[in-house]
Amino acid sequence: MIDLPYRMIYGTGWCICWITSRPIVLHADRANRPGAYILASSHLTPYDVPALLKNAPRQLDFLSTVEMLNTPIVGRMFTAMHCVFVDRSKPDSSAALALAHKLQSGRVVAMFPEGNIRPEDKSVINGANFKPGVVRLALMTGAPIIPAVVLGTKAFYTFKAWLPLRLVRYGVNFGNPIFVGQTGDPEAAKAAATEELRKAFVDLAAELSGEFQKRHIKPTTP
Repeated sequence: MIDLPYRMIYGTGWCICWITSRPIVLHADRANRPGAYILASSHLTPYDVPALLKNAPRQLDFLSTVEMLNTPIVGRMFTAMHCVFVDRSKPDSSAALALAHKLQSGRVVAMFPEGNIRPEDKSVINGANFKPGVVRLALMTGAPIIPAVVLGTKAFYTFKAWLPLRLVRYGVNFGNPIFVGQTGDPEAAKAAATEELRKAFVDLAAELSGEFQKRHIKPTTP
């Protein structure tokens, strides 16, 4: 059930996104599946978060870093959005257990496997490496991974993008579920899922870029 704080923050963000942008969303049905799953997304700008919140068909519980708690307003907002905060300076088993509990409850956990915002040439959309936590969590819980790619939210860095003119064109593309094998050699299962996820990011980005080209849209320009 979506609680009141989540609904209020989500509703505010949805309205802002609606009056400022016209997104292209591909294969949202793939993310509209019952039960728990891990939404693993590329991460090129901070605005990927509201883009996913608006266009994902399920409520999302994000993984964030403890540094976000240092800013009171942001920390309160992220807490209200049911974020799990991880301390990346050390092994943080409590965060992994909290995420596992959410998945066992049938929720959707959203993660950025890259661990931080990256430039495009070092992003998973171009085949770059990512942290193993998302695959480990899938192996531990049996929850599938739904890959996602978000392109074009760089436009929100400009003032003009925030005017209620629906000028911003960005895109979100959802992939097919990836299951990490629960039988046999776990290391081999993680390696196979990692390569499948890496390929999915590249293919989803290429498909979304192709869709922009067909529509003669430059996604990074408002």
